[in-house]
Amino acid sequence: MSIGYDCFPTVPDRNMGLIQEVSLDITGPVDIRDPFVRTDLDLPDLSPARLTVSAELLNASAETVSGVLEGAISGPDGATVATFSRPTTLLAHQTRLITLTPTDAPELVLPEPELWWPNTYGDQPLYGLRLRFTIDKEASAEVETAFGIRRLDRELHELDGAHGFRLRVNGELIFQRGGYVQPEMMFDWDEQRVLAELRYLAEANLNYVVFEDIPNPPDWYLDICDRLGLMIWNCYYDCYWLQYNRPWDVDLQVLEDCTVDIAKRYRNHPSLVINMAQNEGETREDVYEMWRRTVLAHDDTRFLVPSGSFPYYRTGTPAWFDRELPVGMNDYMPKTYSWQLPRVYYQLVREERNWMFMIESASASVPPIQSLEQFIPHLRDLPPNPGDDPVYPLDEAWAHFGANSYYEWFDRGLRLMYGEPEDVADYVWKAHLVAYEQHRGFFEAVHHRMWDITSGYGEWKINSAFPDVQWQLYDWFLRPMPSLFAIRKACAEFAVQLCPIDNVVSVVNNRFAAVDGLRATASVYDLALNVLSEQSGSVSMPANCAREVLGLAVPASVSEAPVYFVKLVLEDADGAQLADNFYWLSPRLENYEVVYTDDMHKFPANRPLLVPSDMPCLAELADLPEVGLQATAERDVEAVQVQVSNPTNGLAFFIRLRLTDGPGGEDVLPQYWSDNYFSLLPGESKHLRVNHTAGAQAGLYVQLEGWNITSATVEVG
Repeated sequence: MSIGYDCFPTVPDRNMGLIQEVSLDITGPVDIRDPFVRTDLDLPDLSPARLTVSAELLNASAETVSGVLEGAISGPDGATVATFSRPTTLLAHQTRLITLTPTDAPELVLPEPELWWPNTYGDQPLYGLRLRFTIDKEASAEVETAFGIRRLDRELHELDGAHGFRLRVNGELIFQRGGYVQPEMMFDWDEQRVLAELRYLAEANLNYVVFEDIPNPPDWYLDICDRLGLMIWNCYYDCYWLQYNRPWDVDLQVLEDCTVDIAKRYRNHPSLVINMAQNEGETREDVYEMWRRTVLAHDDTRFLVPSGSFPYYRTGTPAWFDRELPVGMNDYMPKTYSWQLPRVYYQLVREERNWMFMIESASASVPPIQSLEQFIPHLRDLPPNPGDDPVYPLDEAWAHFGANSYYEWFDRGLRLMYGEPEDVADYVWKAHLVAYEQHRGFFEAVHHRMWDITSGYGEWKINSAFPDVQWQLYDWFLRPMPSLFAIRKACAEFAVQLCPIDNVVSVVNNRFAAVDGLRATASVYDLALNVLSEQSGSVSMPANCAREVLGLAVPASVSEAPVYFVKLVLEDADGAQLADNFYWLSPRLENYEVVYTDDMHKFPANRPLLVPSDMPCLAELADLPEVGLQATAERDVEAVQVQVSNPTNGLAFFIRLRLTDGPGGEDVLPQYWSDNYFSLLPGESKHLRVNHTAGAQAGLYVQLEGWNITSATVEVG
């Protein structure tokens, strides 16, 4: 982490020193260490829950001590649901592991447990364990810890000789959606900031995070993940430094001591589902064998993954990994870190088996201009595009903040799709369109073959350790970005989506319940908003799956339209809208041929090969007439309810809403919108909710802006 990344610079002192709080606890002669609650559930009933409670008792005195270990279990509402005790004698300086099972204490059987679920699949109730050791009825030590009750199971889905990792929680298949997270580059931990960051990920309907370079995060980090339902893949040894072909010396005993501490420290957290040795490559044998033995000895309730970098076509892997293979996930080629036409992601899902569970691929997300001007201040003074600068407005400052070789094809795609920017603001809006399409495209692609092929997808990466223009869903200043809302829409409880390969409309049901009588409607409009076609299809959706509903017959007249739009709407049997989607397309996209070699090791990860059309595909979007919106905003406790309407005859394209502390004021951050960067056809309206942390602060306003939107400000009533 401290040596720098492809998205932030080297930390000069390599983050030497303490990076977390240090505390001193004072106890009596006997201390309680490392309490642990193991939960056991049977399928399919998931009741009762059988708890096994253990802890180490350490007698620090020079005398034999007799006492009683007393315990209590509290439910999610705080009420005590079980109590138990165990008389114990400890010799001088003895450390003893005490374990109580339901056989020892029948109170540890909970007949109707409340189960913990990943985000979007259910609630996250947390129980509490309180242990106290008393000597002659006087407390010597007392500890408390939270835990969740849930069952984890893993399946390996096989297809064409490849495998995809399928996770079941409490017996139900969980489609894993998430990505890599990084700490602030100097480990300036702040609990409230991390809470805001992780809530953004939960608001995006993601359900897991993976650490590549967070050395044992603070306990409150996992507490937040427990409450939000964000599953954690914990990576013990980062990326490269312990690979078997690296000759660096390692103090194996120190490493083992650290491994024991980490395994014990996090094992009560229901959010922790995977223990991974290292993220990339093969861990050297002595380290891996130690890690495997140590983790299983102290926490055998999670899945072991030696590394996420094991595609099905790998050969010659070290023998000490064989017992854990296949892992059913990988980060190998073909993939991208930059830009591709969205249809490429659909092709990869259909044709490349490493996309059964791709854990590392993504595209850039340029922050809103309000953030860019905070770390590239000279943007405010940059003149319009002179016309002969092929990379305007990029310069050395952009490069320092992430506009590197990975970013090259994102920038290229922006110009190929939307034309050369007129000024900085125009560049940023075009970058927002590209980011929305890219991130929506990733998740819609993996969803369209959900369970048949895919079982999860993860992005590199979903937050920033430093202000940058690369991979992120919210920027370093905590402004939510188009990529967040694109993913939120694609990963919603119900989603309706269009496949760019064959124009098939699909519906995704992410609930555990089947739904009958759904109806999907697809409407095609030209640039002047003339209705070119409208089709509908009915579907009864089984639980937790994707289904094709209709093949969209794009009319021949579209071939003559420079740009056209497709509006999708999903309604239930009563006509209530469950989901929608809006695409901006061009027949010129058919003139772009994406070429890549069959040799997956040579796939150009950042440089797709394009045969370009004669002009930018979607350049005519710049000709959309300016539109004025109507809006109202009313306060509702910790939220603001907003109603936005398009009273004009024109398309209100790519609308962005901001909650500010005054007319033309600063953004209230963080702010959690139910939707954003959306479009409204003539006569349409949309109700939105924005949660915030401004409390009862007076003088809040909603700022309306967008691609072709007349900027306006609405006071919150």
